Amino acid sequence: MDVLIVNFKLDGISTEAWEQQAAHLAPKFAAMPDLLSKVWLVDPETNTYGGAYLWRNRASLDAYLAGPVFGALNQLPGVHSIQTQTFAALEAPTRISAGAVAATGR
Repeated sequence: MDVLIVNFKLDGISTEAWEQQAAHLAPKFAAMPDLLSKVWLVDPETNTYGGAYLWRNRASLDAYLAGPVFGALNQLPGVHSIQTQTFAALEAPTRISAGAVAATGR
């Protein structure tokens, strides 16, 4: 498993408007076969938005970064200062903690 963190700033778009846009985009992410999880991030105090993505493997993460959905982020009006950071996941403890979260409904 591999993790991608994406952060960006908004200019001229409110948190509420971005949340509506995110709700519209969420089904596209839900349909990505190798995307295990996406958490939508928001910190309105610092005007920082983004996502934390858990991918099945590095090849899937790299394909996303090179593909049209991520490329479209650069074209969205008001989105700027996009930053990405990638990590490999420690798989054994991640599976244990993910299972605990699923079991408790958190």
